[in-house]
Amino acid sequence: MVSCAIFNSLEIAVDAQWEGIVSYYQDPNSRDPWVNCIDHPNHERCRSSQYEEGQSEKAEVFGSGTIREMVIEEPCNYASNIAYYRGALRICEYDQWSGGESNIATRNALKRSFMALGSGSAFMHGSQTKLGRAFDVVPIAAIAYTSYESLITAIGGYENTFLRCLGKSHCATAEEVARRTAFLSLNHDVGKWEQELKNIKGSFPAKYDQTFAAIIVIAAYISFPDVIADLVLDNLRDAFDGSSFMTFLFDEFLPEVKPLIDEVYLGVLEFMEQSDLASRFIGSLGKLGYAFLFQEEFLDLDLSDKNLMRGTSSAFIVNGFADLMTGGDGFPFPDNFGLYPGSENCNPKSSHALWHQQSAEGLSDLNLMVDYIVSVIEKNKASQKDDGSLCAFDDTCKSGSCQWWVGKSFYACGDEPCWNDG
Repeated sequence: MVSCAIFNSLEIAVDAQWEGIVSYYQDPNSRDPWVNCIDHPNHERCRSSQYEEGQSEKAEVFGSGTIREMVIEEPCNYASNIAYYRGALRICEYDQWSGGESNIATRNALKRSFMALGSGSAFMHGSQTKLGRAFDVVPIAAIAYTSYESLITAIGGYENTFLRCLGKSHCATAEEVARRTAFLSLNHDVGKWEQELKNIKGSFPAKYDQTFAAIIVIAAYISFPDVIADLVLDNLRDAFDGSSFMTFLFDEFLPEVKPLIDEVYLGVLEFMEQSDLASRFIGSLGKLGYAFLFQEEFLDLDLSDKNLMRGTSSAFIVNGFADLMTGGDGFPFPDNFGLYPGSENCNPKSSHALWHQQSAEGLSDLNLMVDYIVSVIEKNKASQKDDGSLCAFDDTCKSGSCQWWVGKSFYACGDEPCWNDG
């Protein structure tokens, strides 16, 4: 993990994030206090959590007797965020990035955002402060935005401000957003984090549910024939019926982006390549879909300890099959306990802790699926022929035109040059 974080001072920034969190606990902002819920269990902050663990008076002391001692309101929901560091590690270890080593900006942005999410979400669940919540939301949005920017660039939509910024009039690059978020702790005292996070959030399309949905729209139409993609998106619309971002997605975004998707040249894909596109899509969304079963904000399920134990055990099976579909080895872990310290105790007790573990897996898979799609688009774009090359179809030519050339007595790309006199 250190080797993953050491590049560009990220390791120092992550440690500074934790130092800032401890500093905030020890000298809390009176307008947004981090309440000691062991000493003050009846304080409104100790009973206002939307998560079950935060409503059950389970606060614990972490780091007892050290300079980093803190009272954590939701112990399991706090500790389980270590899973997001594993997501960053997957980004570091993946060796098949589109563009090879030159694609450093996307890789760095994802790595930085995952590591910031590990700290930010822990801050939120440990403190139930507004600052913690802000530090939780921005990295998630940055992860979504990084993959979206990569995908919209690949299909030729980067110069379209509406598409690139998802309806905003202007937006920063994903690399800039991730850098400002990850290095927030090095550039600003914790007392200034709230304003800086607000500034960052205003600089890009930060509604991550909308961004993830936009990714799914593009990926579906590239991975499947239109008739299947339409079916997938109809189910997506039904699942989030009434959401404002769905109205934007289908009424404004889709009519603008679909012509670009239709122009994407994929050539005659090899059978395995086409299968990979479809299976990676299904596997990645399968992991994320399973994660949402344990996210209280989306599905308010009454999960008993017995059902949580079953969910934890089943996650191993779901992830194993999903890994086989996304190009992994399948069933990479001997069990599903051990992806973060304390998981064997927390997953069967806290649905949100299991959400953290499962969403870390699903988010990293989604990012790698997007990169695979980008690599397929780039590969096929590079295979398009120059003017004068023999062809059979317009879209096999860089010029988009395959015409009959008298001099070749066959079809060739581009316009045939005029013959010399005589």
